[in-house]
Amino acid sequence: MSYVNKVILIGNLGKDPEIRNLSNNNVVVNTILLTKEFWKDKDDNKKESVEWHRVIFYNNLAKIVSKYLKKGSKIYIEGKIKNRKWLQDNEEKYITEIICSNMQMLSYNKKYDNEEYNLNEKKYFKSNNYDIKSKENKEFIKKDKYENIEDKKYKYFENNKDNKNEIKKNNENNENNDIKKYLKDLDNDDIPF
Repeated sequence: MSYVNKVILIGNLGKDPEIRNLSNNNVVVNTILLTKEFWKDKDDNKKESVEWHRVIFYNNLAKIVSKYLKKGSKIYIEGKIKNRKWLQDNEEKYITEIICSNMQMLSYNKKYDNEEYNLNEKKYFKSNNYDIKSKENKEFIKKDKYENIEDKKYKYFENNKDNKNEIKKNNENNENNDIKKYLKDLDNDDIPF
């Protein structure tokens, strides 16, 4: 018998991420994720339900979250539900958390739009699919992906054209050399015919 404990959520951060360094050099970040559900009642009035989820990020994900996200940032997460309990003033307390295993930024902290934001870091940020849907990144991605593609194609085909010509010459030379070797071997044979 198998079991599944998986949660998928898309929502906005309800508070800035809080980072803590653990004793074993690990990093943990906790925050609150707000999700909303909309529907219409029988009188065709719009209704809304809001849920607040406590989300925990560890290590590399925690570093990314603390650096790029803030209250209001939109994210997609996958994780598992974990319940904890403890005693406080002789009373049992319970909390339900989501331990995040995968995260995708759908928006990020705009302070990294300025020039101090390292270009290599920006490319790393894009290459990991973070914030692929934000307005700021659409322009960056279009520029990076489409404007230079003609140059890349041209260089690729030019290099391949030169390589093809060189390969062709080498093949012709090799064929000629192989034929010459074969004929030379035939001439040196001691076979009487």
